[in-house]
Amino acid sequence: MDFQPGDEVSFKVQLIPCEGCKQEKPALGYESFYLRTHKGNPVGLFCASCSDNDEKRIIPIGMIAPIMNNEPLPRPAQGNFRPIETNTDRVNSGLAEAWKDRGHLFLETMAMWQGLVLKFSIGGNRYKGIWIRPDWDGRQVSSIAFSGDTPSKGMELDIYQISRLRKLGLVEQGSKNKEWVVNLLPHEQGPDNAAAIILHVLRQGYLLDPSDIYSVTPTLDIDSTAPEWRND
Repeated sequence: MDFQPGDEVSFKVQLIPCEGCKQEKPALGYESFYLRTHKGNPVGLFCASCSDNDEKRIIPIGMIAPIMNNEPLPRPAQGNFRPIETNTDRVNSGLAEAWKDRGHLFLETMAMWQGLVLKFSIGGNRYKGIWIRPDWDGRQVSSIAFSGDTPSKGMELDIYQISRLRKLGLVEQGSKNKEWVVNLLPHEQGPDNAAAIILHVLRQGYLLDPSDIYSVTPTLDIDSTAPEWRND
């Protein structure tokens, strides 16, 4: 469409009801609304005006936009991690939906449990013992480690996987039980970008198919029996 100076332009803005002031307000930016949680459970979306301190501004709506809009995770930011250019999955295909669901799982966990995710354990058919370990600096992710050759688990990466992990910017560490690590630059450290990196490595580094991932188990740095986390 060819716009000329002085043309009037109109567009639709999504209105979201605020759980605090009970008013519908436009979602105009990354931090226009915030998701609040209680004991790990979502409470609702609150507008910026009703989110008047840092503790109420932990999960901006932009961080969880792929989940809110039912869209796949975007490609990770370029930095020390170097995402591989890939073809876009055919919309609504089984493959696209499967990877979208897995991406949402990582994003939801990283956003809801910022600073508390110690590890993800991947249950798979072809490979046993795959794990991912984010290293947190407050609510930002300073680095991510991925499991490598692990004789005790009978896991050994092939030359194609090793080549891809190196291409993604990961560095192998360890002698016997190995791991692949990427240190993230400040613009890469958001929980949402870290979730996108995790998904990208599983797919483009380990070269897994969705059927290779039948479970994802997060380990959280909480005491589930403590009063602040019990859902009595």
